[in-house]
Amino acid sequence: MLIYFGTIALHSHPIDLLLRAFKIIVKKDKQIRLIIVGGGEDYELIQSLISSLNLDNYVRMVGRVPPEMIPYYIALADVSVDPVYDDMVSKARYPLKIIESLTMGVPVVTGDVGDRRYILENDVSGLLVQPGDIDKLASGLLSAVNSSKKTFRRDEIKKYSDRWDWNIIVRLFEDFYFEIESL
Repeated sequence: MLIYFGTIALHSHPIDLLLRAFKIIVKKDKQIRLIIVGGGEDYELIQSLISSLNLDNYVRMVGRVPPEMIPYYIALADVSVDPVYDDMVSKARYPLKIIESLTMGVPVVTGDVGDRRYILENDVSGLLVQPGDIDKLASGLLSAVNSSKKTFRRDEIKKYSDRWDWNIIVRLFEDFYFEIESL
C-alpha cells in the first residue's frame, strides 16, 4: 500500500507525476494500491487522470479528512510518497509530509531536491530518487514496497524521526539566530 497525503494542487504537488509512475508499477505488480488523501483545486483533474490511465481499480481518493485522521491513513501504508520536480517550489517547501510519515514509522520515497536529502536518510528512512523522473519514481517506489518489511524497520524510522521534533527544530533556529545576531 502506497499513500500520498496533502494538497491536491498540481502547481505545488505533482500528483500527475505520481500517477504516471504508478501506472508503471501496476504493470509490474497488480497487488499494489495507492491511497490519495486530501483535497484541493485539482481534485477533479486528478480523478479524471486516474480514469484516463485506467487506474480506477488501484487508486482510492478519499478526499479531505480531519487532521487527526491522517495518522490512521499513514499507518495503513507500507510506503509514503512525496512526488516532486527539481524546481523552486520543491526547493523552498518544507516537506512536512515526510516528517509526518517518519513519525509513524513509514518510509518515504521522494525526489532528491531541497531539504529532502538532509531530512531523509537514504535506505534507512526511505529512498531519494531523481526528481521529476517518472521511471525513477516508479522504480524507487517498487523497490521500497518490495523491501519495506526487510530493509525499513518502523521502530528505527520512528527513532530517526525524533530529530525532527518541533521542539528540537525551534531550538536549532534559535541557536542559529543568536549565532548570526552575535556576529
